[in-house]
Amino acid sequence: MTLRPDAALQSRSPVVSYSVHTIGGPDGDRTFDVAAAADGTATAELTIDGINGERVDVTSKSANGWLSDPAFWGIDYDTTPTVASAVYPEDGSGGGAGVPGTFTFTPKVQGVASYTYSFDTEPEVTVAAGADGTADIDWTPPSDGSYGLQVYATTRSGIQLATYYYSFTVD
Repeated sequence: MTLRPDAALQSRSPVVSYSVHTIGGPDGDRTFDVAAAADGTATAELTIDGINGERVDVTSKSANGWLSDPAFWGIDYDTTPTVASAVYPEDGSGGGAGVPGTFTFTPKVQGVASYTYSFDTEPEVTVAAGADGTADIDWTPPSDGSYGLQVYATTRSGIQLATYYYSFTVD
């Protein structure tokens, strides 16, 4: 990220440093300072890796001690897996008590190693993802009614991604 001062402000009192504050990353909020070059510019290297996105706030400090209002930039993205089932479609009905169904988990990000899922109040189960990042699980509902499936992916580097909530009805 390249940081540049406002030209008019730079001529009055040069920017000497920037304070960069990231919000929403896996390690929590981070703040660090970056010294500015003589022309007031600076470069900061950031890794944007929050599970739902991140926000970056930047303030500048001028030679006379003046602090700017923060400028901000943010991005939101979806790291939940896609879930699909031919027998038990999302927000629909199908199958029946005792009728097995296959649920396919597909990643929206690269590097997924596994998926952890549970149906309603059942214990969580973790399954490995295939080389293409997908996984199939089979599940048989014990009775008719409404069900919920919660699933999240974990990357090869150990980052737990956002949870997806899949609802369906068993006829």
